[in-house]
Amino acid sequence: MRRESCVGCSSIFEYEIKRAVSGGGHSSFWLNNAGAEVSAESRARANLIRALDEAIEPVHCPTCGMFQPNMVRVLRERHGKQYEPNLYASERIAVPTASAWRTASSANTRESYNKFKQVWPTFSRYADERAKEVRYPPYSRKLMSSFYWIAWALVAVSFVLLMGLSILGDSKYLG
Repeated sequence: MRRESCVGCSSIFEYEIKRAVSGGGHSSFWLNNAGAEVSAESRARANLIRALDEAIEPVHCPTCGMFQPNMVRVLRERHGKQYEPNLYASERIAVPTASAWRTASSANTRESYNKFKQVWPTFSRYADERAKEVRYPPYSRKLMSSFYWIAWALVAVSFVLLMGLSILGDSKYLG
């Protein structure tokens, strides 16, 4: 658990951070397998401690909706330097995430998903997936894929026929 003090309202909140790490050990000619296992475990533990200390998860303050400055930096790395995540802080508090998602899903437009991403940047991956489906619905992608291959097959057959006819046409004049 990571404890944060909000810069906007001075409230203290906690959030959970999860990380997966590994550590390696070496046993020459399998002579010290137990020592290698202990070494790998201690390196993994050290890597986990370092990963948790350096980890920053963008979680808004549950009281005022603001992202903390270090979290803003992470969000700007993900969404671009011009992104201002605290612009919609009051909306994050007023509207629950599930309700905002239902609203965006019921509208089912790219604009509704983009608005959802602006207000709820930590859920942008889901909104991006749905926005892509709005632009290219799965059935149209499948249809276009089939159409694409049929068109290329027709072009290839036409090319082969034209080449065959030109060869046959040239052979009449040779003999």
